[in-house]
Amino acid sequence: MEFQCFEQQLEPYLTLDEGLKTRRSIRHYTSEPVSDELLNKVFELCRYSPTACNLQGYYYVVIKNREILEKIVALRGPSGKPILASPFAIAVASQGDISHRKIQDACIAAYHLLLSAKAYGLGTCWVTDMDKDEIKDLLGIPHQDYIACLTPIGYPAEHFPVPERHQVSDFVRYL
Repeated sequence: MEFQCFEQQLEPYLTLDEGLKTRRSIRHYTSEPVSDELLNKVFELCRYSPTACNLQGYYYVVIKNREILEKIVALRGPSGKPILASPFAIAVASQGDISHRKIQDACIAAYHLLLSAKAYGLGTCWVTDMDKDEIKDLLGIPHQDYIACLTPIGYPAEHFPVPERHQVSDFVRYL
């Protein structure tokens, strides 16, 4: 599949299998802004993220404030630098007590965000180790909530080929 940049694409342009096979962690972005209309379409798909007992306890925090992003990267360290390469970033969190179900739900919601963004021509990069009280304070997230990840988001500045992957027989067992 050839790399194509779909500027302000308002309809998904990939099939599910194309999106799954071609999603990459993007660390370099163009300066083109992402419209709120497009972002809302991404979040419309995110509404369908499955959750345990249909609790729907996950939420997203859109961070466009550069000063806040710089503070997050300072707290996170060098591997958080892709966050500053994008026009903005999104934190994915779960509400309330930290249970395995809620952590898993937030992680599933995060992956829904990554795939939904890809469907609209946007790039993302899952950045972990964000569940810190100092970061929660910057984002107005209660300390009892869990931050699954933070992802930069924007139009990819470059394309990376799909790397060699394991064969199905390498990671699937039938009993």
